[in-house]
Amino acid sequence: MKRRFGKFLIAVICGIVSVAGIFLFTCGGPTNPVSSTPSWKNLVITNQIAGWEVDSNYSDTAIPFTDATSGPDFVDGGNSDYCGLCDGHDALKSGFGIYYKNPQNNRKLEVFVLDYGTAAAAKTEFNVWVGKDTALAMPQETIPPFMDTTARGFEVGGGLNVYAHISNYYLELRFTDYNPSSLANPDAAAFLDYYNSKIK
Repeated sequence: MKRRFGKFLIAVICGIVSVAGIFLFTCGGPTNPVSSTPSWKNLVITNQIAGWEVDSNYSDTAIPFTDATSGPDFVDGGNSDYCGLCDGHDALKSGFGIYYKNPQNNRKLEVFVLDYGTAAAAKTEFNVWVGKDTALAMPQETIPPFMDTTARGFEVGGGLNVYAHISNYYLELRFTDYNPSSLANPDAAAFLDYYNSKIK
């Protein structure tokens, strides 16, 4: 009798487990949430833009900005230049910096791709930098086909500083060795178009 009861109990338990498994499978039980925003590691350009390559004179690869590598003085609102909304929640979360060169014309580029966690915070950081260079009365450039509310260029001596925001990301592209500075516009558009295709 005990043996029969034991077999019956096991059968009941197995049935419950099976039903629970089906429920979880069909109803979307606990799963690991997947962010819609790509990891910054998937945004590193190596040789996707014609003529440009990583400048190994600085680093062979991207330089990450995280709590572990940069410390709280840079991320999470510690750096006043990159603090986003500066409230500890909508501040810089992670990202990277990387240097490029174009051997065909000896032009250089420094790029920051920074994740602020929300699109609002990324736009705020964009507005901060656009405001700074506007206050300095630096000549401005649009970066077609991007609207000037999404991307803006500012002429510096022999170069162009470009600020942009795409989704959660704020981007800085600093081009040097251009004369006139407006020659950097097509290169800026090529890089931004690549980032836009990967982020959105």
